[in-house]
Amino acid sequence: MLRNYLMIACRNLLRHKTHTILNVLGLALGVTCSLLIFLLVKFHLTADAHHSNASQIYRVVTEMHMPEGTTYSPGSPVPLGEALKNDFPQIKKVSMLVANYGFLLEINNPGKNSPDRFLQNNGIALVEPAFFDMFDYRWIAGNPVTALTEPNSVVLTRRSAEKFFGDQNPIGKVMKADNRINLKVTGLLEDSPANTDLKYDMFVSYSTHKDINPQYYKGNWGWINSATTCYVLLSEGFDAAQLTKALPDLHKKYYSAEDAKVFKHVLQPLSDIHFNQQYYGEVQKQSLYVMALIGLFIIVIACINFINLSTAQAIRRAKEVGVRKVLGSTRLQLFWQFINETAILTLLAILLSIVLSSVALPYQNALMDTQLQVDFFQDGYLLTFLVALTALVILFSGLYPSLILSGFKPVTALKGRISAAQVGGLSLRRGLVIVQFTLSQALIIGMLVIAYQMHYFRNADLGFQKEAILNITLFDRDKTTLQTFRNKLLQLPEVAKVSFSLTAPVSNGNNNYDFIRFDSRTEKEGFQVNVKAADHHFLDLYGLQLVAGRNYLPSDSMREVVINETLMHRLGITDPETIIGKPLHIWEKSFPIVGVVKDFHLHSLHNEIDPMILAPVNRDYLLASVQLHTQNLQKAIGNIESAWTQVFANQVFEYAFLDETIARYYQAEEVMATLTNVFAGIAVFISCLGLYGLVSFMAIQKTKEIGIRKVLGASVSQIILLFTKEFARLLLIAFLIAAPLAGYFMHQWLEDYPYGIKLSADIFLWAILITCVIAGITVCYQSVKAAIANPVKSLRNE
Repeated sequence: MLRNYLMIACRNLLRHKTHTILNVLGLALGVTCSLLIFLLVKFHLTADAHHSNASQIYRVVTEMHMPEGTTYSPGSPVPLGEALKNDFPQIKKVSMLVANYGFLLEINNPGKNSPDRFLQNNGIALVEPAFFDMFDYRWIAGNPVTALTEPNSVVLTRRSAEKFFGDQNPIGKVMKADNRINLKVTGLLEDSPANTDLKYDMFVSYSTHKDINPQYYKGNWGWINSATTCYVLLSEGFDAAQLTKALPDLHKKYYSAEDAKVFKHVLQPLSDIHFNQQYYGEVQKQSLYVMALIGLFIIVIACINFINLSTAQAIRRAKEVGVRKVLGSTRLQLFWQFINETAILTLLAILLSIVLSSVALPYQNALMDTQLQVDFFQDGYLLTFLVALTALVILFSGLYPSLILSGFKPVTALKGRISAAQVGGLSLRRGLVIVQFTLSQALIIGMLVIAYQMHYFRNADLGFQKEAILNITLFDRDKTTLQTFRNKLLQLPEVAKVSFSLTAPVSNGNNNYDFIRFDSRTEKEGFQVNVKAADHHFLDLYGLQLVAGRNYLPSDSMREVVINETLMHRLGITDPETIIGKPLHIWEKSFPIVGVVKDFHLHSLHNEIDPMILAPVNRDYLLASVQLHTQNLQKAIGNIESAWTQVFANQVFEYAFLDETIARYYQAEEVMATLTNVFAGIAVFISCLGLYGLVSFMAIQKTKEIGIRKVLGASVSQIILLFTKEFARLLLIAFLIAAPLAGYFMHQWLEDYPYGIKLSADIFLWAILITCVIAGITVCYQSVKAAIANPVKSLRNE
């Protein structure tokens, strides 16, 4: 019986090729989008879930309770790890982790006269030996217990080992870091999964910290840096609730009475690190839920499209049903025959979607820096999802058309008198089209809002000059060497200005300090201040505007400071002229305020402008900013590199253009914009396939009416207008539903940004215009076919 059902189903599908192709294509695109979104959501939701102790690992983070609000940092003071070990022996394991900002590595190569040099700017962590007891890594070589017990030891991943040593065995090899520390390779690891927040390729022994950063090694309890974190592994005998209850006693013991009111350490589960935006989480769970909702929208649109096309086809198959019933087929047999057709179409769509997903995944991986793959043998979740999705699509898409088709009365079917009411009527299909275009227009509105916000990000006035500025990473901060480099750069015709600083005006990092005092006030201010180290050329090069006072004088160290307007307002001063000459007390020293600079953005537009101090601190300069005035950028970069090589012969030349660096701050929004564009486009395309089905259905229903109108003199344009009026009304209804819903949710999304666009009428006008144009093309194509048909054929039996 099943074999007979399959043969009949295949024969019918081949007989109606256009109908089959449209159904398979619509379902395949819907399933492809759902599959890609499922892989993406699963990738993020399972971040760091591969560690066997994941449920018992916590990061100890810091809350700073200031009078103006609470500040959150993933960092911990350096002494915290030792204090936790001493005061809470019940804790299973404790490890501090310091993310180092970079090394200039030299590796001797016997076959070369000079060592190989590598600039490793990220992926370096200083960790204690207990780190590898807490987190699961696959060891290729080395002993996880002893690999990092000695100072100047380093464990590499396979990826970094191949980068530094090629196909050589790295164990026992020595790497010189920053021309002063010899690191010995004591272990080799397999690369970590891509969905981890511990993105490190070099693990250096924590005891090396005192040599790398001697001024910060033991630190103090009031110094919090987001790069210095603390992880604990708890046990069932001493869980998170018990440690949380005991932490206030630790605060009282190690902090002064004043500081204990400000600093509070709390436990953050490992599973929360990837998502918690307060502590610099990588992804918002809300964004993942939105992506999952988009996937649901698209598969619903695809299923509605299938129902519309199948029921539109029902009238053409009425006589077939009538014949089969006369020959003895029961309604149940016909029902299963049509369900089999749906199953075959769905399986064809699933197979096509797997192919499409495999083609699309490399592009998605490149866009989102992921390592997703379609592997049903290794990924049980993916297989379960696809089986469940297949079953739901067959049930949702096939149930209604199968019930309709199998329910035709044989006499009525054979006489060709099946009406719209007998196949569910136009009202149901109109409702389904409204649902499709409501979802599609909601996606289009979201797409336009994101595009407008991205345009704002790209073109917003940041308060400083960002074009034609080259940022070069510095390693040598010697005053004489830097001056020599400056002189050589200024001799180049392509170079206009040069400045040395800790960072550019805008950066991802924070150099914040607490507890400044102003003038004669005895109480410390209740907010943090961002201290930017920069020479006296900084203001001129970046075009920063002074609203009062002057620039600070050339100096190697901090003697006088310039502040921004935000700091001035936080101090309660409204007239910038009145603050000039007043002292600012920080680090137990006093510095006169000599200037007030107009506010500029210190971070991306995701953040509000912080209170800021600008001052010269030569030892902190990590960046050379070079302003160019040439169109030949490649020639300029080549000349600058030559000047660099003359001064820093043994150092790697690394540079970036500031405007490109700033653009990378909005990579998450760029990715979201790209995905929304693609998925909105696919949703509209699938909706148009459903619209095509409804127009086809109407054309069949109105065949005789169109014939009579043509005999009575109706033109092709009048026939087309007959169809377009109907669908214009449906699109308008869909828009009236989609606009307020999408507007509300996109307004909520925009609320997350302190700077950005406001929802405007043109966004909604563009949405309805785009939909009308695309849908209009679909309607016109099918209605023209109906309008130019020969009326004699439609009226032959009348």
